[in-house]
Amino acid sequence: MRLITVLSRALYRLLPHDTCTSGDWIANHTGYLSFRAEVREDENGRFHTLVCKRTGYTVLTFSYGKVMDCGTYNTFRHAMSVAHHQACQLAHLRYAWDIA
Repeated sequence: MRLITVLSRALYRLLPHDTCTSGDWIANHTGYLSFRAEVREDENGRFHTLVCKRTGYTVLTFSYGKVMDCGTYNTFRHAMSVAHHQACQLAHLRYAWDIA
């Protein structure tokens, strides 16, 4: 079993993979406004974090935008943690009952 794990990790590192990962949409209390953490890897191997916004109730009325930049971090895990925490705070504290 250990051999399979080592081989799969080595192959994963060698194969090209997507450099942008997004979290789930976190909706505020009204359901009209949602936020999502996004992490992108740059050419230097550092991870750049963003929080994106979605407004609307249905797929036909959704509009998207970038809310804020959360900085650049050395590890993906740290970057996603910071961006997800910021998205949660925006959805549940700052814009908890916002409709616009």
